[in-house]
Amino acid sequence: MNAALTNRGYAELVATSAGDRTIVSHQYSRAPLQWLGPLEPNRDRPRLFLRNPNGGLLGGDLQTIRLDLQADAQLEILTQSATRLHPGRSRQQIQMSLGDRSSLIWIAHPLIPGAATEFEQQVRVQLAPSARLAYGEVWTAGRLAMSQAFAPVGVAAAEQWQFKRLSNRLAVDREGLPVLREAIASQFPHSALTSPGVLGHYPCWGSLYLFGAWPELDWPQSETQWSARSPRGDRILRAVGDRAIAIWDSFVSIGLRLKAIGSSNVEE
Repeated sequence: MNAALTNRGYAELVATSAGDRTIVSHQYSRAPLQWLGPLEPNRDRPRLFLRNPNGGLLGGDLQTIRLDLQADAQLEILTQSATRLHPGRSRQQIQMSLGDRSSLIWIAHPLIPGAATEFEQQVRVQLAPSARLAYGEVWTAGRLAMSQAFAPVGVAAAEQWQFKRLSNRLAVDREGLPVLREAIASQFPHSALTSPGVLGHYPCWGSLYLFGAWPELDWPQSETQWSARSPRGDRILRAVGDRAIAIWDSFVSIGLRLKAIGSSNVEE
């Protein structure tokens, strides 16, 4: 796949602690990725927007994002809107390193793989023992609002499950030891994802990964949402539904609660 990826977007940042606040000591981006911020830099948890003026990934795009939170740094990353994945091959690589007592909240807007998309994402996370991470992913099985009147020839209305290939891999390590390995690999037709035992008839799904000493959260179990917990207390909140933005809103509401927790509450 890499030979066809010629448009290389890049974004990196380093966050450090300075007493009772966090400073973004280094940030760099290359088109089409752009950093906006930090906003309100004097807050104990500054916010940055990671923007893509293209509105998504085009065929041939390779995007690399690298985040380094050093000890005691607290950061929040926001996105501007849903990310469209356009026809053709594209790839996104995300690398995160979180030092002791650091904390990152990153709940991105939904990703939307359109018809004929081939997309691969790899996320690798390195956590210090007392680091905390709240990382959310939400997916939609195509442009659900696409009407038949505007659908290209040979493409079903609403574009549900018309993407060609989707690969998403997440690897989380703590002190160099594996904490989580997850992978989705699906090719058209997407019978595995749409089976009753996986997503059923729902075209949207999401996961919110909570690693470290976050507070307990109310996440009622139902047909459309459930959770899993590791022996150490790390949690994964899952949700499926008919609207990706509803799943994203529920994750963001949790993020708002988490932001109120200061670094002093991290368990050593």
